[in-house]
Amino acid sequence: MNQQTTTFSSTNIWTRYLTLLEQLRNLIQGVQKMDAGMLEDLDLLQMVQNWNNNVTLTFGGCFSSGKSTLINALIRRSLLPTAKIPETGTLCRIQAGVEDQAEVISQSVSRPIPFTTEAIAAHVSLIDRATGESKPQVLGTEEVRLQVTHSHIPKGQVILDSPGIDDSGVMDGRAAQAASRSDVLVWILRSNHILAESEQDFLATYIARRGPHQLIFVLNAYLDEDTSEAWHEFHSSELQPYLNKIRDFCVDHQLPVEKVVVVSARAFAKYDFAEFGGMQLINLLLNYSHSSKTAVLLARLSRFQHGLKLLQHGLEEQLAKEIAVYEAAKARAEAAAKTRLEKIQKSLHAVQRAAKSQMDNWLSSRVLEKAARNLAEAITPETLNRDGQHSEAVNQAFCHQVEKGVEQLVTTIVSTAQQEQIRCDANRLRQALLRQMKPKSVTIDVPDTSVSGGVLAAGAAAGAAAGAWFFGIGAVPGAIIGTILAGAASSSDAVAQDVQATQLHIREAGRVAQAAVETASRNLDAVVAADCQTAIPDVAMPDDTRVCLLRELLTTTCNLKHEVDCLLEGIPV
Repeated sequence: MNQQTTTFSSTNIWTRYLTLLEQLRNLIQGVQKMDAGMLEDLDLLQMVQNWNNNVTLTFGGCFSSGKSTLINALIRRSLLPTAKIPETGTLCRIQAGVEDQAEVISQSVSRPIPFTTEAIAAHVSLIDRATGESKPQVLGTEEVRLQVTHSHIPKGQVILDSPGIDDSGVMDGRAAQAASRSDVLVWILRSNHILAESEQDFLATYIARRGPHQLIFVLNAYLDEDTSEAWHEFHSSELQPYLNKIRDFCVDHQLPVEKVVVVSARAFAKYDFAEFGGMQLINLLLNYSHSSKTAVLLARLSRFQHGLKLLQHGLEEQLAKEIAVYEAAKARAEAAAKTRLEKIQKSLHAVQRAAKSQMDNWLSSRVLEKAARNLAEAITPETLNRDGQHSEAVNQAFCHQVEKGVEQLVTTIVSTAQQEQIRCDANRLRQALLRQMKPKSVTIDVPDTSVSGGVLAAGAAAGAAAGAWFFGIGAVPGAIIGTILAGAASSSDAVAQDVQATQLHIREAGRVAQAAVETASRNLDAVVAADCQTAIPDVAMPDDTRVCLLRELLTTTCNLKHEVDCLLEGIPV
């Protein structure tokens, strides 16, 4: 809807205010879970806890500023005790009712008391008038509640008569507590001592907590005589300097400079509201008579807005601190993780170097070739066998030597790993190395060149062609074996030649197996890296939960404040 055609509706504003208030409750719960201390100096918690449909006005001021006298004038009877010395020590709650009643709250227990000045004074007066001594028991009274008939207090409105400030720290604290429980603070100024330093300090603190729209000034004129002449003389010759001082204070604290209600409390109480500012004060009360009144909505929403502004500022500061802490912790963790990685790499390289050194030593001994030579030299015409025993012996010898070498390698790796804070599973590492280095099975074919065996494929050419038939020994060894076989002239010569050919075949198998192991050893680093894990503890990264929650709370606060700002823009001032 176009802003120019928008019609102000206090009912709509009130409904939206209630919705925002519920959102505020949820926000406060979130802040309390995060850091309840953030709400200690804010008014939002008090605002939510003490909210009701009644409009509450706290009458505050220095002691003997005329608060109780003014309230007596509003209730049209001298009910509250008054004196030139500090009188009120307990909060008095006054509201309109169908009958006159009084009750006192002490230790959260309510009990009725007589509806008389004497009975009330017994619980609120700081000084015993008969003895002139202080009454410490008054401090044990939490609150006096009065319900009055035939008063100028509108129905649904609550007036709090608070202790005066500038008497003691305890009374100042009670006055501040009373002010925090109200929608508006009605500050009674003494014309004979206006805006004393203590008043300005108290009000500055209140404004900082509540914002600029929850404070109204009532100037209590101290007249030489309670007459119309004295009243008009005060207005014509004394009032303006007081108003100027009040306006200067408003400007200094960014308060709206509005009309100050001027009243003579004593004369008003004596002559009712016909004169002496009584009518202006009653009209003021009527402006705050109901929660739907524009002045009340403005006060409550302004309080809402100011509290959210302070909360936003607090959350921003806290978030900045948390981010700084988190980023510092993250930087330390990343540096530690980098150091850890470098140490892991250094340790792993140390293990790999030790493994390579052990492997190089083992390979340099050429154990598979030696094993093949030993097996070959052990073959004689008497031990020559054509039933596969030589193949089995070669394969067993190769496997045994590889297993032995792997075991030595595993021992070296495990020992070095322990020194370097590296964990490795010896069994798993052993299996991985065996899979990598185990030689392929070979078949040793033993020739039979017996003369009675028939015509043998003759010559070196035939042997070269058959080279591939002997476990990949190649054309050259095949030619040699073929030559040997071709030269056999007798049965004994044939057997001898078979022995030589088998020996040559076994030696060649040893050479091939040795080469295969050397090739497999090139992947040793990868095997070590895959089967070894560091024992150096992981570096825990800092938890950013608080940062995320604070960001979420800040976003919620900003959104809620924006809604309140928009709502305030729709209220005519």
